[in-house]
Amino acid sequence: MNIGERLRLLRSEFGLTQPAAATKFKIPLGTWKQYEKGPSEPGSGALRGLAEGGINTNWLLTGEGEMLRGQDPVPTPSLGELDTKCLQLAIETIEEVLEESGRRITAAKKAEAIKLAYEIFEDEDKERDVQSFEHAQKILSKIIKSIA
Repeated sequence: MNIGERLRLLRSEFGLTQPAAATKFKIPLGTWKQYEKGPSEPGSGALRGLAEGGINTNWLLTGEGEMLRGQDPVPTPSLGELDTKCLQLAIETIEEVLEESGRRITAAKKAEAIKLAYEIFEDEDKERDVQSFEHAQKILSKIIKSIA
């Protein structure tokens, strides 16, 4: 993928027309169109405008990294690194709290809640402290009720 194709992709991701993209990134419309068509490539002024608009200029120039600045990929644990008992407890706890409260949350919020529960239970499991473990369950219950 070349720079012009990456510019079209970022414009598509932002849902922008060429005139809107040119305005957003402070690049004259005719220049933007030339960049998308090629072979013209952005100079320092255009790169500055794109960077100020949140675009990772390394991605734009090379295709490496993430499109947006500050979006470094987060490593995800392999299944071998997950404590399946802790994960099961996290899922069961979230499901139980949701059922008891009669609330529904989106899949994304449920995933966040399960992740948070897993992290809390994993930490508590390491401490082997029953009181703090029960306290963690109560905190999670309150969190779920507040986001549902």
